[in-house]
Amino acid sequence: MSNNVFEVTEDRYRDALKLSEYAFQYKVADDEIGERIEQYRKYHSIYAIQDEHTKEIVAKSHLISFYITYHQQVIKMGGIAGVATYPEYRRKGYVRDMLTYSLKEMREKGITVSVLHPFQVDFYRRYGWELLCNLLSIKLTNHDLKPLAPAKGTIRRFTKEQHNTEIEQVYHQYALQFSGKLVRNTDQWLKVYDEGTIALYYDEKKIPQGYILYGIENGKLVVEELVVLTAEARRGLWNFLCQHDSMVKEIEIHTHSRDPLLYLLKDPCVRTEIKPYGMVRIVDVEKFLTYCPFRWDVAQGKEVKLQITDPFAPWNERTFVMGDKEVYVKDSCDEEDCVQLSINTLSAILFGYRRPQEMFGLGLIQGPTEAVTVLESLIPETHSYMIDYF
Repeated sequence: MSNNVFEVTEDRYRDALKLSEYAFQYKVADDEIGERIEQYRKYHSIYAIQDEHTKEIVAKSHLISFYITYHQQVIKMGGIAGVATYPEYRRKGYVRDMLTYSLKEMREKGITVSVLHPFQVDFYRRYGWELLCNLLSIKLTNHDLKPLAPAKGTIRRFTKEQHNTEIEQVYHQYALQFSGKLVRNTDQWLKVYDEGTIALYYDEKKIPQGYILYGIENGKLVVEELVVLTAEARRGLWNFLCQHDSMVKEIEIHTHSRDPLLYLLKDPCVRTEIKPYGMVRIVDVEKFLTYCPFRWDVAQGKEVKLQITDPFAPWNERTFVMGDKEVYVKDSCDEEDCVQLSINTLSAILFGYRRPQEMFGLGLIQGPTEAVTVLESLIPETHSYMIDYF
């Protein structure tokens, strides 16, 4: 039962860390434990279940306070991480209970959406999380490094110790173009670097317009982040990469699946890989819908009723009526009059990972064809994208 779940107090953070070390097979150095505990204190709410006899923490999960972008807004997000159980206590429903508890806590905290990084997609789909975005990996050789038209700006390189707010400003402007991008604070920025370097592009007016975060090791250059605000910045940063043609044999670039970089290559027929990344879940449908800039003008005053299925967050199992430039709630509606969908499907379409018509074609949305057409017209396009891991 979920009432066995409790919030871990600071005096037991070390026990929670001990479980993480066991489950995820790592060891935190003694001189780093204090920093890890401080991160727990600042950003984490840790929910756990203990053995009723020994009082040992035997299962736990972390709820981390974040902000993400959504349709050029910044909204609260609850990150689920560090979900772990000692093996002798597995398959007792503890994870289900902790996730259910976390959903209630998020709702009470005014958090309308949650993101996690799954060990197994199907497992978290059971609890309402759905795929968030697709990432693209582009694999090149030094023979592919052919410069584009010259850019008139300049590039400066920065390490973690030289990090400045100009980089953060470029990232934030870029992030607002997507839904699901993490809004980074200083602590998160310092984690992003690792041992990498940022090359920041400035235009002729000395205004920063893009950057790459990259590293070079054993003849291979890996771009972990490609962030550009202008076409000129894209050319300038690509040409910067091309200057490494005598240093490296392999280049790997990580970006979002809709990045147009391939189109600009002299030979776009290179190795690529697309893979899903992250899972998203709407926690409070009624409140979250207030963030979505529905296209009322395109729908031309037509109404659609959404019947949501969400057994782990029953407050969402209602009918949401969208029409006449507003959304209001009903307790139920007739099946033949409603568009019926799960919280998973709703999360995917509102974050732009899939469109309503696609989900209808997959059988993941049921209802009148005309109503699905109205829903398609109401929901604005957005591109989901996240690269941060927590």
